[in-house]
Amino acid sequence: MPAIEVNGLTKAFRTYKKQPGFRVVAEAEDGEMALGLIATHAPTVAVLDLNMPVEIVGVPTVRDEDGLAKSSRNRYLSPEERTTALTLSRALFAGQERSAEGADAVRDAANAVLEQTPATGRLAVDYLALVDPRDFSEVPSAFTGQAVLAVAARVGTTRLIDNLPLTLASLTSHGAR
Repeated sequence: MPAIEVNGLTKAFRTYKKQPGFRVVAEAEDGEMALGLIATHAPTVAVLDLNMPVEIVGVPTVRDEDGLAKSSRNRYLSPEERTTALTLSRALFAGQERSAEGADAVRDAANAVLEQTPATGRLAVDYLALVDPRDFSEVPSAFTGQAVLAVAARVGTTRLIDNLPLTLASLTSHGAR
């Protein structure tokens, strides 16, 4: 296949996916959709990147020492906004700490942290969701097993996303109240 410019990538992909032995399971338009595809089609997902098959492997989120998920977008945060952005990871970890108490406890703990945003910063939450990693559907209150607690918010003008995998325990095994 001849070299292509970045704007021509879609055209090249259409041509490439017609080649014998190439199978398209799904196409992702953004990072969140890619996470869903990884979960659905694990252990491996083949993608086209610079005309080469690439294997995507999900790994834990890399965090700065203060807990903020590493992102190129962090450079747009002022020192005050960075302090506000830490609310996102604190909410996720607060939810994770309550995972033995079930889905509602996870959501309540995470929401409580988000509602305590420092007065010095602007935080506009787009969503806080507790989802099944297999299909990214919101989990019901009685759900047990693997889940992902995900949050997206704008801190000032910067949109940040973060997530944390966790295991929801059965309420009956921990003495429901």
